Amino acid sequence: MTRTNLKRQQLSLDFSSPGDHAELIHSGDRHGTVLFWERLADDGKRWIKCRPTENLPAIAEQLRSRADAYFTVNQFAGWREVRLLKSLRAVYVDLDGQQDIDFVLEALLSAQMPAPSLAVFSGRGLHLYWLLRATPGKALPVWQRIQDAILKTLSAIGADPACRDCTRVLRLPGTINSRNGVEARGLMLTGEEWDLHSLADEILGPRKAGRPKASISDFNAAAARAGRRSVRAGSIYGWWHTVYSDLVKLTNLEHGNRLPEGSRDRLLFLHAVALSWFAQPDAIESEILSVGRLITNFSDEEILATMAPVISRRSMADKGEKITWNGREVDPRYFFKAETLRDWIGNDLVSRYADQLRALAPAEVIQERKKARDAERDRVAEGRWQDSYTGDGVRGSNEQKRASARLMASQGMTQTKIAAELAVSKMTVSRWLRGV
Repeated sequence: MTRTNLKRQQLSLDFSSPGDHAELIHSGDRHGTVLFWERLADDGKRWIKCRPTENLPAIAEQLRSRADAYFTVNQFAGWREVRLLKSLRAVYVDLDGQQDIDFVLEALLSAQMPAPSLAVFSGRGLHLYWLLRATPGKALPVWQRIQDAILKTLSAIGADPACRDCTRVLRLPGTINSRNGVEARGLMLTGEEWDLHSLADEILGPRKAGRPKASISDFNAAAARAGRRSVRAGSIYGWWHTVYSDLVKLTNLEHGNRLPEGSRDRLLFLHAVALSWFAQPDAIESEILSVGRLITNFSDEEILATMAPVISRRSMADKGEKITWNGREVDPRYFFKAETLRDWIGNDLVSRYADQLRALAPAEVIQERKKARDAERDRVAEGRWQDSYTGDGVRGSNEQKRASARLMASQGMTQTKIAAELAVSKMTVSRWLRGV
């Protein structure tokens, strides 16, 4: 029996222990820091960091019966910023003013979505958790798609649209909601711990059978080569998350030391643009302040004022608003081609760190990587090339069709009709009939 399952058996269905709750969410090996926040801390030290080697339940228990105490559901490399995300531990939703758990479970059942692992009555609403096995931060794009899908499903019954980013803090059971004096309490539901892709299949729908699982990096590289956004649903998260990861690498490698002033400003702006596609406005502000302090000499007020248009456009997107561009209604957030991003950052800088970049690597580097990957692929094992060429201008699986095409042609059928009958292109029919 795993440590997690043992812990769940020890918990009653209805529990009010902040230590038990924190340990349940962050069960097993911890890969990063868990942060606690006490809004009304007596000594003014509102934040507590619990590092992987420290006693998480004991630190959480110190907050029992305290007012307005929260914790990070996910784990970070020191601080709760997207660029420092280490491990995803749950998908969650905050239902404002909703405390009828049976009604919520019925709504999920009607939408054919899985029941939550557990719930927390926060005093003025409900927090729902779908527990995850420790999942690397690089899986954030998939996590974000799941998060958004649940929020959309439950929006009609009070799901808070602001509670959608990975840096969110949620109220601990066994602590007090100062607005009404009610103690938050937890309720075990299914207790299930999901792996991310299984949960994605349940909520987003199963992936197509017979196709290899494409890695996010491969997909984003393809988008970068084409200099366009993909038509695949949800892929925008993967694209901009990869861009953001590259921007963070450049910032960490350069620390602004060799960047001209204009380049620093553009790099900061592009950080904000990338974040606007998968982080909430308040999370964008925190992230951008962190980067701005590192690579510019702007004050916090100047940094936020400079980034205000990006944050404003993200807010418009949250409201479902559109803007008109080239005669079409499009998402209001800024979007740039990969080529434009490289030009803005500076091709010298991009080339200097080409081997460490993915979406922002020079186009020729990305193309070479694709060739190398393609050379190593076994397409027969992937189910793509399950027949072979005959050496006579046709695959083995199409020999019968070619014979049929030649017979139809001898009976006077046009190439257009033959193509329609055999469900192939007219060009293929023309090739099969050559020399006949």
